[in-house]
Amino acid sequence: MANLKVPNLCGANAEFNAVQSKFESLRSDAVAGLESEASSLASTLDLSVTSLTTDLRDLIPEVPSLPDVNLQSLITSLSSFTPGTSEYITLLNKIKTDFGTELTASGYSLDTLVTNAITQIGGGGDLCSVVPNFVKSADGLTDAKEKSSESKQPDKPASEEKPSTVVKNKNLTADKTANEARVASMQVETSTDEDVVEGTITSTTPPTESTGAYKVTDESSEVTYDGNAIEVTTPAEQDRKNISTKGLAKRKSKLTEYFKLTAVGGRSAPNAVDSVTGKTWKELGIEPGQGNFTVDLKHIPIPDSVKVSANWVEVEGGWFEKDDGTFAAIEGTVQEFRRVPKYIRNKQPGTPKTLRERGTDSIFTVGTGVSEPQNQVNIIPQGEIWKPHTKTNNHPVYFIPELEGVIFKVTYSYFENYDPGLVETG
Repeated sequence: MANLKVPNLCGANAEFNAVQSKFESLRSDAVAGLESEASSLASTLDLSVTSLTTDLRDLIPEVPSLPDVNLQSLITSLSSFTPGTSEYITLLNKIKTDFGTELTASGYSLDTLVTNAITQIGGGGDLCSVVPNFVKSADGLTDAKEKSSESKQPDKPASEEKPSTVVKNKNLTADKTANEARVASMQVETSTDEDVVEGTITSTTPPTESTGAYKVTDESSEVTYDGNAIEVTTPAEQDRKNISTKGLAKRKSKLTEYFKLTAVGGRSAPNAVDSVTGKTWKELGIEPGQGNFTVDLKHIPIPDSVKVSANWVEVEGGWFEKDDGTFAAIEGTVQEFRRVPKYIRNKQPGTPKTLRERGTDSIFTVGTGVSEPQNQVNIIPQGEIWKPHTKTNNHPVYFIPELEGVIFKVTYSYFENYDPGLVETG
């Protein structure tokens, strides 16, 4: 290699020397700029590298790339020559040399392909439909291989797509119409609310008169349940009707209701007013615990089925069982729900109380329907104190979070007045 520092040497190449000089200059600039700012050095070196790259490309031109040799293209060219001519024979021999072995191995006959191709081209057809797409590299270093056919380019406007036709299911449509008719026959009110779907049953209570699919009966008989005579509709009197104004004998249910102080009436209720004087019971000197409480049940109960529990307040504390099985005293107020016994008429004073009655002196009565509504329960404290169930001054053992604020809970049996099993759907 010529020494750049010795001028006019024989055999020196000016272009190569220029590249070497720029490389030496690039290295010197890099070393000289080690103490300068990185951005300034990068800008200087970037220009030098770009110039060096340009000179290198001028000195060493890029190797040209040649397209692959394509069998379909060669046979198309072959079809333009007259069979038997030197051009035809030369090109045919080249095709055999480049593709003959691979075509035979793939089950093709070159003579058949050439004949079919000439026929297709002569008739204005598509050569690609009868000649496979075999290719081979231009340098001939690799074997020929078959590729998938090239994608065709459209030369006509796209066809108009016709919209689909929806054919409704006749059976489904018929069932839908029938169901809509059944629902419409069951409606007993029309709602204009925006959020109510058309055809929805919006009533929450059964009607009192026959309408649509609802059939009402007033027929009833006096039947004795647990020693109480109750007016109900017997199965015979029901006569396929699904609503009874008195209650259906075969639809006996059980329910527990919980009452907070705001839902309680009577003399002990908050701010209760005497209907005669117009004054509150407290103003008349009747303190809570001295008067009665009243609660109204959702249904008319079977009297002897009613069970009342009230939140009892023990201001002198109580006892609780510890984890080790022993008992410890509780100081302060203790609250717990205790069963209130039902008042029994003509019960002699001093009669021993039952086990349930021993926990409290309070009593309750169920309305007779004459002076009191049949669904009204009267709870008489008899000097005891009933208050809402709260955490205040209450030991954790006796506090029930789910019943916070509840003062009474009433469990009872009653007769439903609606029988869904007899709704007419036709």
